[in-house]
Amino acid sequence: SLVLLWVVSCWLVKAQQSKPQDSIVLTEVTVSAPRFQKSQNLLTQSLSLKTIDSENKLRQQLHLGDYLNNIPNLFLSNTNNYAQDVRISIRGFGARSAFGIRGIRLVVDGIPVTTPDGQSQVDNVNLEIIERVEVLRGVSGVLYGNASGGVIHLKTTEDITQNFIKGGLSVGAFATKKYQFQAGIVSTNTTSLLHASHTQSNGYRDFSDFENRQIHLKIKHRFSEKQSLKFIANYVDSPYAYDAGGLTWEEVKQNRKLARKRNTEFDTHEKIEQGKLGFHFLTPLQGTKELEAYGFYSKRTFDGKLPYEYGGIVDLLQNHWGMGIHLAQKNNDKFRWLIGIESANQNDIRKRYVNNAGVQENLTLYQNELFLNVGVYGLAELQLRRWLVTTGLRLDWHWIEAQNPTLQSKYTLSSIKLNAWNPTLGVHFAANKSWRVFGNVSFTFETPTLNELSANPSGQSGFNALLKPQLSMQMEIGATYTDLSERLQIKWVGFLTKTQQEIVPYELENFPNQTFY
Repeated sequence: SLVLLWVVSCWLVKAQQSKPQDSIVLTEVTVSAPRFQKSQNLLTQSLSLKTIDSENKLRQQLHLGDYLNNIPNLFLSNTNNYAQDVRISIRGFGARSAFGIRGIRLVVDGIPVTTPDGQSQVDNVNLEIIERVEVLRGVSGVLYGNASGGVIHLKTTEDITQNFIKGGLSVGAFATKKYQFQAGIVSTNTTSLLHASHTQSNGYRDFSDFENRQIHLKIKHRFSEKQSLKFIANYVDSPYAYDAGGLTWEEVKQNRKLARKRNTEFDTHEKIEQGKLGFHFLTPLQGTKELEAYGFYSKRTFDGKLPYEYGGIVDLLQNHWGMGIHLAQKNNDKFRWLIGIESANQNDIRKRYVNNAGVQENLTLYQNELFLNVGVYGLAELQLRRWLVTTGLRLDWHWIEAQNPTLQSKYTLSSIKLNAWNPTLGVHFAANKSWRVFGNVSFTFETPTLNELSANPSGQSGFNALLKPQLSMQMEIGATYTDLSERLQIKWVGFLTKTQQEIVPYELENFPNQTFY
């Protein structure tokens, strides 16, 4: 049915052309991550932005790290552990995560991947069709709210110019195989792309096998040169991804391919299945204004076994949906602005069981966890000759609740309300055609994730009431030099981040190998 929908909905899209900028005015930067696509400088000139065009296809395309290597201030780990997903840290944000991504916003084709509580997984991202990567380093709470210590924006292929069908096969050591299929159809005003892949490997280490199957459909219809609608659907099925765990130095010297004994004893692995539907709409309005809107819904099931007994088996059903809209005035040489509102809802039905040497036994936790976010934000930019001043403010409201789903009238176990406001101020100065200097002060906050809240050290249902949001302020100053031939560019950046109420992990003697926060 997905293939039929793709075939029926095929049309052509023309590549959008950017207008050249006067050499005296600050140069235009095409940016998606800061929500100012095709904008004149707004916010981007006073923050650290790194853009990577994915022209080189000679990558393994097994993990997101293939696209994010060699970016200053960005650190990756777990790139070869498919049971824990890649961990990403930008200037320290996200470093506490035991698995997946925390404290960093991930956006794909203008649609958020990060849940409102701040969790991101990339196992449903189709690495084979990534066309552009933008990494916004530094806090971005004014535009993205919770858990925005950095922003990673991925753009997948969409502006194809001719019909095509192609396939691919990659093979490697440790029985690694990747099958790929792509098909694109171009019609009068629409382009459609269908991509499917199947990846399987035994892994470098013992007990590190994984399998992943994905399918992705993207349809873009252009009503006019500046008005477009994108429809996106994807599905991922990973029936198994085993976790070899960590080794001591003595074990590494003996045989680095061994799996941790405790992980094999508890049959540590995960199984996930996820589907997502979304749309993104862009249209010009009267004058120089532009309206952008998005909406999405995703459903994810997760079954995992962890290397400890009490609560060591996790059964999670997650529903995540949201929408947002913003209005911007961009093509004004002196004053530009943006206002927006967005909402996201997350519903996790979480069950935990005793893991008795890999065998599921008694239920230890069963609760329904809700996380609702509503945020409003505004940003303004004033350009005075060679000076560019940007300021903005965002307000967020969060409602977090844990319910007992076994009762007919669901009993509230825990209820938390959190409000936050995040301002920003940035300045950019063009000394001449070669030298630019910039500085900014930005604020952000990070609520505990539902997974962290549900790790209750009391051993009871409900949330850990001691956890509070983490608050951060970042000051940044930098300079850029570009020679007149534009063949050489050098950039210096210094930053200082001050954090309060930082969320940190710890363990308890009564619950060995289990993490609390």
